[in-house]
Amino acid sequence: MSEYVYFSDNYLTIQPGEPFRLLPVGKLVKDGKVRTLTRELLAKFKLPHFKPAIKLGSHADETRAGGHITGLEVRDDGLYAIPEFTDEGRAALERGDYRYHSPEIIWDGAFEDPETGADIDGPLVVGTAMLHMPHLGERASLYSVEIIEGDETMTTNHDMVSVEEFERNITFAESI
Repeated sequence: MSEYVYFSDNYLTIQPGEPFRLLPVGKLVKDGKVRTLTRELLAKFKLPHFKPAIKLGSHADETRAGGHITGLEVRDDGLYAIPEFTDEGRAALERGDYRYHSPEIIWDGAFEDPETGADIDGPLVVGTAMLHMPHLGERASLYSVEIIEGDETMTTNHDMVSVEEFERNITFAESI
């Protein structure tokens, strides 16, 4: 291991129309229930008859929307939301106000389409909230952290800590 460790804390640049991952492929545990999220299951997810809100800071209904989800897309690593951000939502992302989001999902059940009266069966994505610490944690992040080894001559914009200090901080964090 090198003498210095650099941390690169990168906020993802999410632009209107550019998808971000709602759910990863893999195992998800919520309320004691284990779900295995495969690409096939994720392809069954739908939006209701409206554009679900991307809430700023809370799941509460009265929370201001920073945008709306206009579509869903399945990729190799998970289910993605296609967002349409408001100016306030875009500014919150650019400032790094929120590092995570937490999707709002109706796994079973349905919403009634007010135009046709037909049921829109789950699983449904009915929103997401941009938060500081959601249930899915790193699996639903709006940022990434990368550890880069180097020496004192490495010129970057990254914060620099010696390996000794890094190990001391890790030990401290694990003992809390």
